[in-house]
Amino acid sequence: MSVALLGSGLIDVYFWYQEQKRALGAVQQEKALAAAAKIEQFIKEIERQVAWAAEAQIGAPPTLEQRRFDYLRLLRQAPAVTEVSLLNAAGRLELKVSRLAMDLVASAADFSHDPSFLKAKTVRTYFGPVYFRKESEPYMTMALAAKNVAASVTVAEVNLKFIWDVVSRIKVGKAGHAYVVDAGGYLVAHPDINLVLQKTDLSSLAHIQSARAAQPRPDERKDDVTIARDLGGGRILTASAAIRPPGWIVFVDMPVDEAFAPIYTAIYRTVVLALLGIALSVLVSLALARKMVAPIRAIRAGAARIGAGALEQRIEVRTGDELEALANEFNRMAAQLRESYDNLEHKVETRTRELSETLEQQTGIAEILRIISSSPTDIQPVLDGVVKSAARLCNAERAYILLVEGDVLRVVASAGLPRTVETPPIIRTSVAGRAILDGQVIQVEDLQGALDEFPDATIGDRFPEVRTRTQLSIPLLHDGPAIGVIQVCRLEVRPFSERQIALLKTFADQAVIAIENVRLFQERREKSYQLEIANRHKSAFLANMSHELRTPLNAIIGFSEILRDPALRVTEEEREQFLADIFNGGKHLLKLINEVLDLARIEAGRMELQIDSANITDVLDAAQATMRPLAAKKGIDLRVDRDGSIPPFAMDEGRVKQVVLNLLGNAIKFTPEAGHVWVRADVADGMARVEVGDTGPGIPPEDEERIFLEFQQVKSDGFAGKPEGTGLGLALAKKFVEMHGGNLWVVREVGKGSRFFFTLPMSRSG
Repeated sequence: MSVALLGSGLIDVYFWYQEQKRALGAVQQEKALAAAAKIEQFIKEIERQVAWAAEAQIGAPPTLEQRRFDYLRLLRQAPAVTEVSLLNAAGRLELKVSRLAMDLVASAADFSHDPSFLKAKTVRTYFGPVYFRKESEPYMTMALAAKNVAASVTVAEVNLKFIWDVVSRIKVGKAGHAYVVDAGGYLVAHPDINLVLQKTDLSSLAHIQSARAAQPRPDERKDDVTIARDLGGGRILTASAAIRPPGWIVFVDMPVDEAFAPIYTAIYRTVVLALLGIALSVLVSLALARKMVAPIRAIRAGAARIGAGALEQRIEVRTGDELEALANEFNRMAAQLRESYDNLEHKVETRTRELSETLEQQTGIAEILRIISSSPTDIQPVLDGVVKSAARLCNAERAYILLVEGDVLRVVASAGLPRTVETPPIIRTSVAGRAILDGQVIQVEDLQGALDEFPDATIGDRFPEVRTRTQLSIPLLHDGPAIGVIQVCRLEVRPFSERQIALLKTFADQAVIAIENVRLFQERREKSYQLEIANRHKSAFLANMSHELRTPLNAIIGFSEILRDPALRVTEEEREQFLADIFNGGKHLLKLINEVLDLARIEAGRMELQIDSANITDVLDAAQATMRPLAAKKGIDLRVDRDGSIPPFAMDEGRVKQVVLNLLGNAIKFTPEAGHVWVRADVADGMARVEVGDTGPGIPPEDEERIFLEFQQVKSDGFAGKPEGTGLGLALAKKFVEMHGGNLWVVREVGKGSRFFFTLPMSRSG
C-alpha cells in the first residue's frame, strides 16, 4: 500500500508539474502574441498610410506640389512617420518632407545604390534595419514602390518608440521581461534601452536561433514552453511570437527559479505529506490490522469515491467508535463540499457572464472608436456600427438612429427594421420625440400599457408583426438641443439594465463626436476650397486686367499728350490718325470693361436675355461683315455657308452675334496668313447648330477644357508671347449659349486647326 501511495503521489506530482509548465508557457505565449499583434498592427497601419501616399494620384503623374501636399497629410495622420522622400525611376531625390529637417525639392541627390531604393524596386515593400537617431530613439526605413506612378519609390522614416513602449509595459512576474529582435538577431526593443543602444547581438543564443529557424506564422499558437539560457547565462523560461512583414520576433522571458518556485514548493509539500501519510498508515496498519481492516477499507473506498467527485456518496460504518465518527465526518465533509461546489459553480457562472458582457461592451466601444478613426470623413460606417453593436450588446430585436431634419426625424442607420420607414415628426407623443425635446433618456417598459401617453411610440408599431413592447431612447446631445436619438426596442416586456443604458449613452457620445468631426471637416474643406477659388480668380483678374487695361490707356494718354503739347507740330493727317487711335483705344477699353461687367452680371445672376424672334443667317451675315476687314488684312479666306431653310426662332440676337464674333475673332487671330476660316449653320436634332472652323495651329489636348475658363488663354506656336485679350471671350460665349439652353464645345487637332460648335434650341418652353 505504501509503494502504491508513493507511486501515485509521484505520478500526480509529475503530471501536475507538466501541466503547470504548459500553463506558464501558455501565459507567456499569450503575452508574446499580444505584443506581436500590437507591433504588427502598428507596422501595417504605417505601411497602409505610406502606400496611400505613394498611390494617392490616379491618372496623370502628380506634380511635386501635389506630392508634397500628400506627404504633409501623411505626416499629420501618422505621427510615427517623421520623414517622407520621393525617389524617381533613376533613384534621384525629387522631394523630401520632414518633421526634423528642412524640406527639399528637386535636390537630385543620388539614392540609386541605396538598399531602400533597390529592394523596393524588387519586392515593392522594403523594411530596413533598425537604426538610432542621436543615439536615443530607434528608427526604421520603410520603402514602397508605387504601382500607378511610373517607377517612383516612396521612402518613409518610422519612429519605433511605440514598440519600446509596448515591450516596456509587459510585466512577467518580478524579474521577467519582453524584448524584440530583428531578422539578424539584433535587439530592436528591450526594457533596458542601453542594451538596444549598444546594438546587442543575441543571434548566438540557442532559443533565438531556434525561433529564427522555425519562423512560425504570427497567428500560429504554440503553447510549448522553452527552457534556455539568457545572455548572462541564467536559465529562463521563454516564449516567442513572429512579427511580419519585417521578420522580427517578440520574446517573453522569465527566470526558471521564479517561474517554478510555486511548483517546487508544492512538490516538496506533497512529498513530505505523502511520506508522513505512508509512515502513519504503516504504524496504524500494524497496530490495528485485525480489528480495523474492514471499516478502514470501507472508509478508504468511500473517501476515494468522494475524492473522485462522487460527492453524493455516503460511507456506512457502524462500529460505535472513532472509525464511525470518522466516516460521519467524511459524509459531512462530502455534503459541505457538494454545497460549496454548487455555490462556487453558480458564482463562477455569474462572474463569467458579467465578464463576458463587460468584454463585449468594451469590444463594441473599441470597434466604434476604430471606425471613427478610420473613417474621419464618412459618418455612415460609424452610425451603422453603433446600431449593430447596440442591438447585439443590449439583446434588442431592433435598433436605429434618427437625426433631426427640421421638424421631422430621418432614419440614418438601422438594425432589424423590416422595411424602409417614413420620417416621423418630432412630437411629445412618441418616445423618440420626447427624448429629443426634453434632452433626457426615456425608457418605456411596456408600450402596450402606455399607449395613452405615447400613442406614436415607435416606428415599429406601424408593423403589427414586429410590435414593440419595451423601448429605450437615448438623445444625441451636443452643446444645445438634441441632434438625434438612438432607439432600441424589444418585442417582449424586458426593461434595459442600468449597464446597458450607460453603454448606449457612451455610444450616443461617440456618434455625436463622429457627426461633429465630419461636420467640422466638411466646413473646413468647403471654406478652404472657396478661399482657393477666390484667390485664383483674384490673381487671374489682376494679372490679365492690369496688362489689358494698361495697353489702351497708355495709347490714349500718349497720343493725347502729343496733341496737347504746343511744342510738337503734327500734320492734319497725323492728328486724324492720333484721334483715330485714341478713339479705337477707348472702344477697346470700353469692350474690356463691358466684358468684365457682363461676366460679373452673369455670375451674380443679374444678366437677362432679350429674347425675340430672329434669323440666324442674318446674325452670321452681320458677323461676316464685321470681321471681313480683319480677315482681309491678314489675307485669310473667310466663308459663310448658310442654310436658307432655317426658320427664325426665339433668341437674344445681340448675344448670339457676340458669341459668333468672339469665335470668329479667335479663329482669325490664331490663323496664319493665307489661311481659311469658315462659318456653317444647319439643323441637328431639332436645334440650330453653328460651326466656326479655322486652319490654325489647333489647341493642345491639355488646354481643351481650360480655354472655356475665365482669364485663360492658349499660347499658340504662332505667337512669340502671350496672345492679346483678357481670356473672357470664350468664357462669355459659353455662358451666353448655356443661358439660351444650348451647348458649346470644340473639336481640335494639333497642327490642323480647330472647329467650335454651339447649338441653340429652336423652341423655348416657359
